[in-house]
This record gives sequence, C-alpha cells and structure tokens, in this order.
Amino acid sequence: MERRRNVAQPLFQGGKLAAQVDVADANTKEAVALYRQSILVAFKEVNDALVDVVQRRSEVDATVAGVKSNRDVLRLSELRYRYGATPYLQVLDAQRSLLDAQRKEVTARAAWYVAYIRLYKALGGGWR
Repeated sequence: MERRRNVAQPLFQGGKLAAQVDVADANTKEAVALYRQSILVAFKEVNDALVDVVQRRSEVDATVAGVKSNRDVLRLSELRYRYGATPYLQVLDAQRSLLDAQRKEVTARAAWYVAYIRLYKALGGGWR
C-alpha cells in the first residue's frame, strides 16, 4: 500500500507542479520585462545627458566669443579714452560689459561641468 501511495502522489500533484511551472514562467517574463524597461531608461538617461553636454558646450562657445568681443571693445574704449575721443564712462561701461560676459562664461562652464557629471553618472559612474 505504501508503494501505491508513493506512485500515485506525483499523479495527484501534477496540476500543482504545472501551476508552479506557470508561475515560474510568469515571474521570468516579468523579470525580463523589468530588465528591458530598466535598459531603456538607462539609454534614455545617457542620451539626454549627451544632448545636454552638447548644448552646454555650445553655450560655452558662445560665451567665450562674447568675452573675446567685450575684451576687444574694452581695449578700443581704453585707446579712445587715452587719445581723448571718448569719456571715461565709456571705458567703465566696457569694463562692466566684460565682467558680465565673463560671469556668463563661468556660469555656462559650470552648467557644462554639471552636464558632464550627469553623463558620467548615467553611464554608471559614481563618487568614491
């Protein structure tokens, strides 16, 4: 009698085992879907960070050009003042404009560096 019970036991548990296999398959499919989703999110984060780095670099280039232009204006204003062609107020305005352009450049560079840090982190980097 003992033997019959052991042989019959797997037959009666067949539905239970099949259900466990189905649950395991469903869990595997869910894990794969979550993994794919996390991969897509990671790619989007890297792409967004790369776009941000490129945009911030363009801003830096524009502000560098602005600083150069304002530096030239200041130099010309100083020359004109030295030869008596303009009042000193024009030199002061040129200095103020140069300082403002330099401030914008520093701000743009800081944003560029932050964008690089975001890219580094999106690529899986971290701080130690």
